[in-house]
Amino acid sequence: MVPVLPLDIVSIEDSRQTPAWHRHVLADRASAIERGEDTFDDWETAKKNILLDIRQDDTVRTSQS
Repeated sequence: MVPVLPLDIVSIEDSRQTPAWHRHVLADRASAIERGEDTFDDWETAKKNILLDIRQDDTVRTSQS
């Protein structure tokens, strides 16, 4: 599962210009979450999962050497 940004981040207005494609991606993800078709992890959980994935990749590469 790919972590998805929380819905409140989607609605933040900012002085910087967001590319149109990015707004569409965020809106699609927000809609999928609202429909129950997708979920997201909080940042701490996402970081732990990323670090575990990196460690596992390093272990696989080391064992294949």
